[in-house]
Amino acid sequence: MKKLLIACVGILYLVSCTDQLRLEQKQMAEDVTYGSSSKYLLSGSIDGIAQWYQDLGVKSDEFNTQVQYYQQLFSTKSQTREIFAMAVQNWDAEMGLLKSVKAGIDLAIEEKDPFVQGSLLVLKSFMFDYITDLWGDVPYTEALAGRDGVFFPKYDSQKSIYDGMLSDIDKAITLLEGGSNLKEPQFDLIYAGDKAKWVKFANSLKIRLLVRSYEAYKKTGVDNGPKIAAIVASGKYITSVSDNASYQYTGSAINTSWPQGALRDQSGSDFTRRKPTTTFVNTLKGLNDPRTTALLAPALAPWANSTATVIVTDYYNAKYSVAQQDVKGDINKNGIPDGSELGVGGVPNTTNYPVGETYIGMPVGLENDNVRFGTTTPAGGPYENNRTSSFNAIFRLNSSPLLVLSLLQACEVNFCLAEAAQKGWISGSAQTFYNLGVTLNLQRWQIKAADITAYLSNPLVILSGTNNLEKIATQKWIALYTMSAEAYFDYRRTGLPSTLNAALPSSLSYPFPLRWRYPVVEKDNNTAKYEEAVARQGADDQVTKMWLLK
Repeated sequence: MKKLLIACVGILYLVSCTDQLRLEQKQMAEDVTYGSSSKYLLSGSIDGIAQWYQDLGVKSDEFNTQVQYYQQLFSTKSQTREIFAMAVQNWDAEMGLLKSVKAGIDLAIEEKDPFVQGSLLVLKSFMFDYITDLWGDVPYTEALAGRDGVFFPKYDSQKSIYDGMLSDIDKAITLLEGGSNLKEPQFDLIYAGDKAKWVKFANSLKIRLLVRSYEAYKKTGVDNGPKIAAIVASGKYITSVSDNASYQYTGSAINTSWPQGALRDQSGSDFTRRKPTTTFVNTLKGLNDPRTTALLAPALAPWANSTATVIVTDYYNAKYSVAQQDVKGDINKNGIPDGSELGVGGVPNTTNYPVGETYIGMPVGLENDNVRFGTTTPAGGPYENNRTSSFNAIFRLNSSPLLVLSLLQACEVNFCLAEAAQKGWISGSAQTFYNLGVTLNLQRWQIKAADITAYLSNPLVILSGTNNLEKIATQKWIALYTMSAEAYFDYRRTGLPSTLNAALPSSLSYPFPLRWRYPVVEKDNNTAKYEEAVARQGADDQVTKMWLLK
């Protein structure tokens, strides 16, 4: 039965500090109403969070350029790191998604529905984990309390936020295990009302948080290794692709289609201007990884020693017409037949754009003048460079079993456990967890069983006792493609894989970002609480270390 819900608007700031405006803001919060029930808010929260998070994973220039999945041909401030010196305007998207989560929890308590309450508590921790990992100290206990008249919420310490998230996950597990499956499974887009799978998701999220915060907690005298080990011993965590916290795009409309599919990216420029990096391409090629031709497309106009048109077939049997061009007689963008299109002084830049290669990455850290070339590009056009590869054609589809909205995957969980075992935080075989992580990601991309077996026997892949952490991090980084926020948080924490740092040009003048600067509206309107946070955490810039990193 539908009930009237006075929604928690959770406004974190005002344009003025006058009592009158605070009263007006409170009234506005109380006036926003929905006719709803908790299961509707569960469905809406799942879809809203998954759409937002997957868009970030695929198209966030900030994350993808820093972990070197791609480089941009149009706006290059992310790959040169200039953008991180600037403060974002607000965190409305993140806090907005949490409004329906909080409202759903409140209604589920009223309706006595432990499944919905537990599921939404998991999503609450998922969202706050992202928020605090980006900014550090943020509003937590007083966030989303606009209905109660709290418009200038305090910033909680990151440690207390982690304590709260882990506590909420434990509470969620208790609720889920003590309740029943959702009677109307259509409202659960991820697991169709299966409480056991939500418990696995909750425990897997807990593993992510415990591994990410392990060193920070250890410095306070707390060893969270036994907590990780207890989850492993229970077996109640994500161990198969079918248990991934994900679901498929339907592709029937713009808002149900893959972010770079033809419905959402009608011009194709969102797709073509994001080019895989030399780091990503060369790592896959160097490992003889079957995902090379599954995730990437060939360069369509590469340099060669002679002119020819060849057909290249990818892993999924899609075909690409590749017009190889003679490097000795190439016509550059100014019509000069000297092969200098991407070179200096008439000499082709065959280091960055090698001759005779099929899969070619974009060098990292380039600015606008160096990335906007390609034989099919109109004069001044910034959206293509056919000297380099693009991502695979599957990513132009609106839907496919391969294209999913994903919050957390089994491969990531097993790589977390491989790291924990390798570092001695838990007992068990790092090799076993690692092999399963690799296998699960290959299965996620529908790599054939024979190819998986061959790959796991590759000496460059096997954990041999030398550089084990490097190998674990490399495979996790590959596996987190399309989930770039998690790849960023991982690289920031570990500094691995080391190939990412090695690929950076010496010309970069901005430092690697350790955090996002607080939103402008917080500094301008929640000034006192903002200043308290800065005094406790450190300067509001991109290199201040938050609790997790100290």
